[in-house]
Amino acid sequence: LFGLSASRAVSRTVGELGLWAEPRARDELVARVRAGERVTGFAARFHAAQGLAHCQVAAERLSWKGADAIVIATRDVTALERARRIALEESRHFNKLFSASPLPLAVTIGDEGRIVEVNPALEAFFGWSRDEMVGRTAVEIGFFESDAERRPLADSATRGEKVRGVPWRLRRRSGEYAEMLVSVEPMEWYGAQA
Repeated sequence: LFGLSASRAVSRTVGELGLWAEPRARDELVARVRAGERVTGFAARFHAAQGLAHCQVAAERLSWKGADAIVIATRDVTALERARRIALEESRHFNKLFSASPLPLAVTIGDEGRIVEVNPALEAFFGWSRDEMVGRTAVEIGFFESDAERRPLADSATRGEKVRGVPWRLRRRSGEYAEMLVSVEPMEWYGAQA
């Protein structure tokens, strides 16, 4: 991780080696350990052989050859941190696209099709607010008169099939029916099948 030989590192302090990217983080870790805490999952950045490394650190106090010491284990999570940042950025892009779409969009989970998210276009077109829809099924809201009516769409999604532009009648809040072209795309939504 650090590109240091034992002969270069032994008998030198981490401050002399310049390993911690943020020395205050090291001071915080040492203070917590000296106070008797066994620290795990401490996020820190280090100057490593390949550049700046994002790490998870575990540390605890112990006796080493009769002297007070701190043992520190460091796990490089740079690749995981990079992947997390990319996923967060992709999520932001998805949310912008989802919200800005002029097409009515909804995300449902579970076999019963419980709504977990809708976009403003769906609210405007059907007349129910997001708060009125999220947490309820399309049948409970009234898009469909019965579960049997929506079942063909749900069954296709359960089988992992992509449904594209299928003509369907959905009821609006006003009670009138809208002739729609419905598409269903199976996906994962925060760990749940949507």
